[in-house]
Amino acid sequence: MSKNSRILIIDCEPDFLRDIKNGLGNHFSLIFANNANEALDMALENKPDAIVLGYLEPTGASFELHLKLRKDKVTGDIPILVVDVRPEEHSQKGWTRQQGKRMKANGYISKPVTPEELKGIIERLVSESSAENGGISKYLERVLEQIKTIKNSLFK
Repeated sequence: MSKNSRILIIDCEPDFLRDIKNGLGNHFSLIFANNANEALDMALENKPDAIVLGYLEPTGASFELHLKLRKDKVTGDIPILVVDVRPEEHSQKGWTRQQGKRMKANGYISKPVTPEELKGIIERLVSESSAENGGISKYLERVLEQIKTIKNSLFK
């Protein structure tokens, strides 16, 4: 995995964002957002290779953002890792583990999480996404070649 992989980190907890910046800044090109509107703009503008979606205020903002990201044609295929709040914060922040797991995310973990753990998961998500997109590209190249062959045979 190279520093060229762009990762959008979304969370409203400054300590979490700082820890991620310090722990992953040498491994990825990091983009940060601490609210839903900024995050959506950053995702559309930068089309990151993966998104780490944590807790946002007000309650429910992370879920709404997730839906917007999945519905948009620019961001719909970007791998998303949901980072759940600490279990003791569920009732306080209105986020349940069941809700988080129902999100159409490519990965799901709970805080506390170390930068090393995040690095491994992000690398896997980016790698899987690249393989899928590479497979699609090869398929489309084959289809294009078939179309050219058919065109050449029809218009000789």
